[in-house]
Amino acid sequence: MQQKCNSGFRCLLGALIMLGFPFVLAVSIASADDGPSIGYTLTPFYPAKTDGARLSKVKINGSNIVPAIEAGSKFTVDVTFDIVNGEGCPTCIAQITVGFSHDVPTRCIYSDIPTTIQTGTRSFTLRAPGVPGRFYLAFDRPLQFSCADALAVQDWSTGSSPSPAQYFAVIDVY
Repeated sequence: MQQKCNSGFRCLLGALIMLGFPFVLAVSIASADDGPSIGYTLTPFYPAKTDGARLSKVKINGSNIVPAIEAGSKFTVDVTFDIVNGEGCPTCIAQITVGFSHDVPTRCIYSDIPTTIQTGTRSFTLRAPGVPGRFYLAFDRPLQFSCADALAVQDWSTGSSPSPAQYFAVIDVY
């Protein structure tokens, strides 16, 4: 028996889930003169990927419901990663670095010579920017000798800002 969908939002949400689109329902709470108001934002978290690596199953502060984060406060990110051996350099040491897309990478969550395909999970803490706004977390896959070397470069390996395909989460800072 086919069920009728009475809510436009639920119908859209159900269709996205059936099509395999992972999502996060971001909740923003703001104060107004007549009391607090709550806004909901449907934020897609497609598995982000860059050449030879992918991040997925992102959770911020243990949940895939992302509240607004206070400026300058710490928050925890949990991710699953997949990384593959590069065709042109099967014995190269690869890293996965993460940080805010408007800044330089600040954490290295993987450094090794990947097997054909290697999967793992990582949990790390970041500090929200000190100003309000919407900020994207991005990752990269540099080829250096160590995490320290990858972070010392202080740049995304492309030499510029990461592309949106490298974004794996978004936070709203208040």
